[in-house]
Amino acid sequence: MLDALRAEGWLEDGYRLVITSDHGEYLGEHQLVEHGRPYFYEPVTRVPLLYLSTEGDLDLPADVPSIVAHSLARDGSLPTPLPRRVASVFRSRNGSTDSTPPCSFSRAALWAGESKWVAAVGEVQRFDLASDPAEEKPIPASDHPAAAELLEYCRALDRAYVSRPVPDAALSAEQTAQLKALGYVTDDEEPTSPAPTKPH
Repeated sequence: MLDALRAEGWLEDGYRLVITSDHGEYLGEHQLVEHGRPYFYEPVTRVPLLYLSTEGDLDLPADVPSIVAHSLARDGSLPTPLPRRVASVFRSRNGSTDSTPPCSFSRAALWAGESKWVAAVGEVQRFDLASDPAEEKPIPASDHPAAAELLEYCRALDRAYVSRPVPDAALSAEQTAQLKALGYVTDDEEPTSPAPTKPH
């Protein structure tokens, strides 16, 4: 890629190159072969973040949210303070959030050091990534302050999902097939409103 950019003259005045991903893939972990959702196990949330610049080396923390790619490309530096590691995904359901628990239309996760909280359908579990790196022993965590924060975040996600504009026309068969091939729509979802999956 660098050779191609150099040949086109894009690197003549210096450059900042940032390579990352919105999420990873499950390749059998937790008995899953999925396109990054709807769970937040580490195989899909830990993605490469590569930074190369003619301005010199930059000391990146070992665990940095990939959303900072925007700051790296624009400013050549990390934002201060670093954003918290939070991830969210919408699931395809209809109805009102008034009588449903938070995270009925969404899932969310929050990282703090070696702890990770994951919320779904009103329940929050914690994983201790230091003692349980394979995430096989979830710990109930509804009484932790981070759980309340995460559920409130989920309520906002659910309200946004329910109030979203719904497309008037159905997607064409070709568009639906392309979205399914990329993993953004599954057979049990409404093809008129594909669910975005953008962990931050």
